[in-house]
Amino acid sequence: MPVAVVSGGVASNQYVRARLDQVVKKNNLQLVCLPPSLCTDNGNSFYLVLAQLVVLVM
Repeated sequence: MPVAVVSGGVASNQYVRARLDQVVKKNNLQLVCLPPSLCTDNGNSFYLVLAQLVVLVM
């Protein structure tokens, strides 16, 4: 199943996350978001998303 990954400030916005969840479900995608507490620093968000992608690929 294709994956949509969201991080940074966008992922910490509950309204945006809820709307994205509706869109991905409608389009048969999986939504992967970091916890909001980890979304305030874009550098940390980037590396955490990258680590999750590596795990998904392996």
